[in-house]
Amino acid sequence: MTINPAHAPITSRSTLTAFWQNVLGASRPQGRSLWLAFHDENGRVHKALTQIDGLALRPDADAVANLALVVSSIAEESPDITGALVLLERGGTSGASPFEESWADALTLALEGYLRWPVMVAAPGKLAEVPLWTSAA
Repeated sequence: MTINPAHAPITSRSTLTAFWQNVLGASRPQGRSLWLAFHDENGRVHKALTQIDGLALRPDADAVANLALVVSSIAEESPDITGALVLLERGGTSGASPFEESWADALTLALEGYLRWPVMVAAPGKLAEVPLWTSAA
């Protein structure tokens, strides 16, 4: 998927939320997915956007390590990329779920140095920041 380069830079939680709303449009979350985008030091999001479908309910060490390796490799190969944006998407209820809490916790620890902004979650009727467990806060 490509991103409109004219989108406002991510400079606040409100522009982060607007970015993900723009990406998702009116679609209704179905399964468990992870969206990954990259930005430069000024918050400008790069055109490439990755969606990974079929995430496990809970993260395993290999999956998290592999994702961290992908993020660090892309950042090393592209000097203008300084960070990543992560959105977890799931169907079900709008309340908090162990899915996004455990994934956000694991990703925040694994992607330390690349996440300037909080991990977000899109669920039916909800687009919000994922509260972190104390180990990652």
